[in-house]
Amino acid sequence: MLPGPPLRKECPHCHRVKELLSLLSGNTIGAKQWSDTKTVYRMLPRNSDIQKCPSCGKYFFLSDAKTLPSTDESEKGFTMDTGHLSYQELREAFMQLYESATEDQKYVLHLNILYAYNDRYRQDGSAEVEFGEEYDFFVQNCQMLLKMNRVIPTLCAELYREIGEFEQCVQYLDSIEPVTGYENEVREQIRKRALDGDRMVFQLG
Repeated sequence: MLPGPPLRKECPHCHRVKELLSLLSGNTIGAKQWSDTKTVYRMLPRNSDIQKCPSCGKYFFLSDAKTLPSTDESEKGFTMDTGHLSYQELREAFMQLYESATEDQKYVLHLNILYAYNDRYRQDGSAEVEFGEEYDFFVQNCQMLLKMNRVIPTLCAELYREIGEFEQCVQYLDSIEPVTGYENEVREQIRKRALDGDRMVFQLG
């Protein structure tokens, strides 16, 4: 992985510059795939689709931010900052951005909330889901995702499993068009865990 000069993005709110990672080269060696569709490329990181301005503290979609030209100073350096947000920050971003977001942006926001909630289990290997207000918001987010037509069937089944609707998960898997190969293997892993009453995100492979 070889970083390049920072990507310079202008905050749509206060118009201050935020510098983010840019890459001259990278690779997918050591990639990790998860049941919630998140893929982590250690040598090919990407900037978050949702950013928090370090100056005004407001959130914005990266696609809405103007890209500014490099300066003589920025050309000499680099940054590894990708701007990825915590689960709590994404909840704040949801409150600020959702009402005015496009359908594409809403989908991106839902996915990022899903991934951020599950990151705590990816990182610390916790064996039990912690219930409470944070989990309630996670369930609400999954239910909103399930209503979006663009969500692939395998992810729909996974969402049912992760919110504890195990019977619905299995029934859904039985009702959708069969697939073969790797996709079918993933669905069978989801089915097995649903039958076991396991709602934890898991690594594929």
